[in-house]
Amino acid sequence: MACAQLIGLSKLDEGDGEPAEAGTDAPLEAAIDAEAGPTVDGGLPATCFNSEKDPDETDVDCGGPCHKCTEGKKCASKADCFEDCVAEKCVGCGSIKIQGHADAGCIDQKEVSVADFAPFLDEVAKVKPHPDCTGFVPTPQGWSDQLKEQGLPVRFVDWCTAWAYCKWRGKHLCGTVLTRFSDGDAGQKSTWQIACEGPQGFLYPYGPAYKATSCNGADTGLGKPDLVGNLNTCRTIDAGIYDMSGNVAEWDNECTRGGGDVRQDRCIIRGGAYNSPAAALTCVATRNEERQQKLPDVGFRCCE
Repeated sequence: MACAQLIGLSKLDEGDGEPAEAGTDAPLEAAIDAEAGPTVDGGLPATCFNSEKDPDETDVDCGGPCHKCTEGKKCASKADCFEDCVAEKCVGCGSIKIQGHADAGCIDQKEVSVADFAPFLDEVAKVKPHPDCTGFVPTPQGWSDQLKEQGLPVRFVDWCTAWAYCKWRGKHLCGTVLTRFSDGDAGQKSTWQIACEGPQGFLYPYGPAYKATSCNGADTGLGKPDLVGNLNTCRTIDAGIYDMSGNVAEWDNECTRGGGDVRQDRCIIRGGAYNSPAAALTCVATRNEERQQKLPDVGFRCCE
């Protein structure tokens, strides 16, 4: 299936820092900006983040002046979609094309939620586990409690379960560019990291500098996971990918051998979580845990 096409935002001219001279277009530009209403990070109108379908949008918070719409959303033209508009609906993969590497593929816009994950458990017998996942137990810890809040990211899932879920969806766990369908090679940059940094190579998904309350980290003070995609300030600027910093940390495909016992293999975790300080919330920060660890602050998303 073809991936959606991501079109990057144009970089604004930086200018020379001198005050505008009389007779320039600066007053006119200011008037246009004021008329367009308030904007948020990325220069998009604030109405693009209000969870409503505004008159200039083709679907809720997408199309028109907002981020492009994903598969199945309403559209008026191809310009409203990541790939194409057919019969007033966007078509293409439901993921977002990763810009910055020709082979990086696509990535889910949001972390896998409890609601996303639940159907997998009904069909898990159809999925062959990763060969290094001995004693595969896909049910997350505390699953009955997690089902009570289905909009939250699924947690207490080990690497093996994340790998199997993505395979069930016809995708794969995000990993290194040239070895995306098996354990990664540390010599390659992860597709997850490429998507987080964006074409500008930002240190954080929303820009070059840390903002304490943009994403759900320790400084936000929430102290627990938030609904997936709930923080409009925690999106990559070009593509609108949510929660790549904070909320829950995410398993990556890259693992290293831990000795003769595959259960001791250690796999990369990225993005930081709701309990992480600033240094752990960057696009490059990682930690590693044993492949079959089920942790309260770790979830995942898929790539293709």
